[in-house]
Amino acid sequence: MSHPDFKTIGSPEIRLIEECAELIKSISKAQRFGYFASHPDFIENNNMDDILSEKDDVSECIKSMKKHLEQIKREAHNAPIKRRGGEDHE
Repeated sequence: MSHPDFKTIGSPEIRLIEECAELIKSISKAQRFGYFASHPDFIENNNMDDILSEKDDVSECIKSMKKHLEQIKREAHNAPIKRRGGEDHE
């Protein structure tokens, strides 16, 4: 989540998927080119820095996802049970 404006765009599930993909990409680059290698256009950060940054982003998304799942669980627990005939049962 490089830019704070994007922190709330998309569902928690999609944000977590995206951040996991970015972490995987960073790890793959480090394995391929080395942990201390840098992209020629972005020499201020090496692959190790990118992995650590993406790991932090994934951790934040996991916290958000946990809250989201807890909310889903609360809503499901409080919702009336739907029966096959379409009748609600509490």
